[in-house]
Amino acid sequence: MSYPTLFTTPGVRAFAEAVDAERQRQLAKFGEQHHPDLSGDATSQCDAREMFDQWAQNYRAINAGTFDPGDQDRCLDWTGILLEEVYEALAESDVARLRAELVQVAAVCAAWITDLDSRTTQPNPVVAYSAGARTLRCPRCRPNPLGSEWQPLTADDLEHGGICTSCGVDVLIGAQQ
Repeated sequence: MSYPTLFTTPGVRAFAEAVDAERQRQLAKFGEQHHPDLSGDATSQCDAREMFDQWAQNYRAINAGTFDPGDQDRCLDWTGILLEEVYEALAESDVARLRAELVQVAAVCAAWITDLDSRTTQPNPVVAYSAGARTLRCPRCRPNPLGSEWQPLTADDLEHGGICTSCGVDVLIGAQQ
């Protein structure tokens, strides 16, 4: 199916088309669906939202690297980013804020899918990021946000290979997986 070009962010059009196709399958299988946002009585819902809020705070700290500062192997990853957004959404009782959080969940999913797609479509993918001769990070451990001092590197740039200074993975072996 072809749509007018409404999207300017790379990967979003393909994401929207995939979501639309999945929604069509869901509608065909289940029909129009209407469910409560959260089940249980008011006390159970309040308790659940407090728990989800705590989990969101934990993932926010994990993603910021402050949850366990002693954890030298911790790397920002899509799972943590998505779970932070999901738990923030689940903690909301206000419909407008819940909707805004769910849009953020969808945006993270779109970004993750774009990242997945880039891993298989790039002829010479980025395998590492460097901020000088002694610092090398694999894509999983790249700093976020990526400052101007960090330069993307391909396998061609790493004639002798390289080890991520954060997690210890061989960046060229990781790129082949």
